Amino acid sequence: MNKEEALKDFVAGFRIAVYNGSAYSRTHPLYLKSLLNFKEKIDVLFNFLDCVKVNFTPRSLFIDGVVWDKLSSYIELGQLFHQRKIEGVEIKRGVTLEELTDFVNEVSKPKKEILRAGGVRDILKKKGILHILVDELNYAQLLEGEGEEALDIWVYKFRDASKKQDAARIKELSDNFGGIIGKFKAQSLLEDKELSQEICNFLNYLRDNQKEAFTRCSSDMFEWLLKYKELLKDENIDKVKPFFVNLNEEDLAGLLWNQILSNANFDTLSFKLFSQITGEVKHGKISSTLESKTAQKMLLKDHPEAVMRIQALLFAPGNEIVPDVYRNTLSSMLEGISFEKEFFFDHNFLNTCYHFVLAELLNKEKNEEPLSLIAKTISHEWSGIVGSMNLEYLKQLLEIVKLIKKEKPSYSFIFEELDRHISEYIESLVWEEDDQLDLKYFVDYLEKPSFKSDFYLAKIFEEKKAGPYALGLFLRFFPDTLPFFYQCLEQGKIDIEFTTKIIESLKILNSPMTLEILKNIFLFANEFEKVQVLRAMGGLSEIDAEFLFSILSKGDFALKEEALTVLAKDESKKKEAIRMLLSIPNFFGIENDLLMENIMIIENIRLKEASSYLVSFSKKRFFWNRDIKDKAMQVLKKWQT
Repeated sequence: MNKEEALKDFVAGFRIAVYNGSAYSRTHPLYLKSLLNFKEKIDVLFNFLDCVKVNFTPRSLFIDGVVWDKLSSYIELGQLFHQRKIEGVEIKRGVTLEELTDFVNEVSKPKKEILRAGGVRDILKKKGILHILVDELNYAQLLEGEGEEALDIWVYKFRDASKKQDAARIKELSDNFGGIIGKFKAQSLLEDKELSQEICNFLNYLRDNQKEAFTRCSSDMFEWLLKYKELLKDENIDKVKPFFVNLNEEDLAGLLWNQILSNANFDTLSFKLFSQITGEVKHGKISSTLESKTAQKMLLKDHPEAVMRIQALLFAPGNEIVPDVYRNTLSSMLEGISFEKEFFFDHNFLNTCYHFVLAELLNKEKNEEPLSLIAKTISHEWSGIVGSMNLEYLKQLLEIVKLIKKEKPSYSFIFEELDRHISEYIESLVWEEDDQLDLKYFVDYLEKPSFKSDFYLAKIFEEKKAGPYALGLFLRFFPDTLPFFYQCLEQGKIDIEFTTKIIESLKILNSPMTLEILKNIFLFANEFEKVQVLRAMGGLSEIDAEFLFSILSKGDFALKEEALTVLAKDESKKKEAIRMLLSIPNFFGIENDLLMENIMIIENIRLKEASSYLVSFSKKRFFWNRDIKDKAMQVLKKWQT
């Protein structure tokens, strides 16, 4: 055997060990066998190398000066480690089976669990492993990548910095705070209680120890929230209040003043969010503190844009959301402010007002000719309307158009050009994959596409845009092109990250077609992706019992466990699945291995409904039933404690 053959065997053994680690229990014979095989492959490779250094990218491995990217198995391994934020692994001569076992045990865990425990490097360090070194992505690499996928490592970093009070780590986090949270999507902080708590703990530490950093990070947090102000409905406000609970009235007044002075996107909706977060009780004191800052109002003479923002807060449509206590203070800020040397006005603000006037005229008009003229004017202004990215305005406009069409269907032709503009704009938004855009209303509004299926397929498979809104429109408008969709997906099947993205979007979409598409993906998916498909099926409103039972009858350990997890959500299917797994004829112990595996799956999912079968196994006679009998008794005892 030469070095190249030894390297190929090493990579194959590495991949099999990691996959078996994610698929089987730590005591399963197949997993233990794969670890022994991996150790043997490494020992052979040490005949050619003093140590084995493997670097990972999302598309390849780099070993001994050579890029390994030809086979899907190389790419799968590279993607798996890259997702776990591991840049490289070095295995030194003298590595023991126990060290390899600990290493594979850790890297084969779900990535969320790994990252929230501090990453593989820290875990191995705590275990005292000397012959395996792990290089993880650094701060710059984490910030350059997809921040949302790195969310779990930030949970650990915030917790670790606050707990250890490590000055260097705290400085890194506070200096990069805006960039870190800027990568998160709204749902991350709204739904992930652990992440929210760790950020709150970090801010609390800064409040007590580094006031300047606390003020800066709190401001970064508020600006991040403003990105999602249209998504933060009343029921979500309580979830974001804890980030600001430790800001006193002066801090809050300073935050508000800085936003008015420097944030071009600070508007009435932004002010509403601010007042909801702070609460009515604090309005008076914040306003009084803000009024004291009017001593600085000479700054406004050098910031005419800020003056226009204040005027917009006072006079723009919807100004009732600015409480009177603030309105008085804001008005006083404008007293005596004039621009003698130059006349200043905000062209964008005037355009926005004009667009609202057009919408109101459309709403009031009842006759065909004026309606046609107004609709044409709005179409002419369309580039300016979408340039402001005001989805609330667009929603208001759509409601008006929908009502007119409903009341007078014969007027529908008036809006043909405007409908085309609206469709094209909405279809352009779905590819942004921006979580701050709540597009469900607009996507549901569309009745027909503006672009052909080729446009959608190119966006999905060439630009890798596969968000739930985009996939939803594609499936609604072009169901006949699904065979070509499958063909494109199969051609790119070695891209685990993209396939996983498709699977996750389908899960969120949860449309009548989702289940059938997931089943088709399952047919050509690799082992890792098959598990993801089954987990996605578990989140759907419907299941395909026949498909899942077919996996129970012939799938491997990991797939059977996931299929059983889905079936267990239906009581009748759960009973049938247990019967299928445990009612296997076992003459003279010929099916011992299969039954042992099935009992382990039942044990992992804790299906105590299988107790009657296990009791029966525990009473079996004859020596060939001994292992099954012992396992059944072990599980029953475990369930009783």
